[in-house]
Amino acid sequence: MFKKLIIFVRDVLDALWAIGGGLFATAWWIGLLFKDRYPLTQLLFFIPPLVMIVFGFFWLYLTLPKRFRLLQLFLFLTVFAAFGKMLLIDFRWTKAREVDRPVIRVVHWNTADGILGTESIVSTLTRDQPHIILISEPPRAKELPAMAHYALGMEHLLMRGTMTLASHFPLENERAIPMVNGQAWAADAYTLQGPLTIVCVDLISHPNLNRKDSMNNLADWLEKNDRYPTIILGDFNTPRDSIAFRPIRKTFHHAYEAAGRGWPYTWPIPLPLYAIDHAWVSSEIETVAYHLMPTRYSDHKRQVMDIDLLPITQTETSPKP
Repeated sequence: MFKKLIIFVRDVLDALWAIGGGLFATAWWIGLLFKDRYPLTQLLFFIPPLVMIVFGFFWLYLTLPKRFRLLQLFLFLTVFAAFGKMLLIDFRWTKAREVDRPVIRVVHWNTADGILGTESIVSTLTRDQPHIILISEPPRAKELPAMAHYALGMEHLLMRGTMTLASHFPLENERAIPMVNGQAWAADAYTLQGPLTIVCVDLISHPNLNRKDSMNNLADWLEKNDRYPTIILGDFNTPRDSIAFRPIRKTFHHAYEAAGRGWPYTWPIPLPLYAIDHAWVSSEIETVAYHLMPTRYSDHKRQVMDIDLLPITQTETSPKP
């Protein structure tokens, strides 16, 4: 009797082990194929390929060779597909370009409210030698404007909502951008290469968030207000291959895809699994270099990029009628 009970429990555990492995792999495939097109698949879309790889190896290692052979083949192919997704879709291996004139260095960093120290954050940004900085979830310190001025030499500062924009160049023409499930605003920086519109975006962090409406709001605004060469920066809390970005991709390209190299994910530190911090640039801008820099002072990597404003005619910089 006791022996039969042990066999029964073993069979139940075997079945649960097999069902669990098959369901998890199936869920990952659904997320890969349908992405965030539907509310249910949106949750599955957030299963990182690295998690699928680790789970698959663990499952295959602990499964006896002669059991669940078809299921083992399915898990093996899923692990292989997850590797392919990382290396062929998520990763880029481009080299920094060379230009014959000074570039504009732009940095974006979500500093998680500066809970690990405002001075450490400012010191880190100083080493990046930026011309323009966007900080998402900036430190809540009254001294931040003074630090930006004295440590970074940035006299121009805009602090709106959950974002702070600092620049060596004058910032003018600030305007709000209507957006559901987040906030966005824009300002024009008058650089030595010419005017540059900087669009700052911060979306709410939630797996079930409707990101399509937010990006449609942004795309509509950009269509009517892309007066100057434009860069869109921020913490979108949305993976780079999301369907929600399709309206943006019609006229913008991702800075990492143009000039990035290596590990593409930005959150969470110390082992980022999601690419949720982004920089999108319009066709009038060349991304010369793009780096995701590790840090000890936030749970996000920071984006550090060099951009070059391509020469354009006077008529192209005129306001739209």
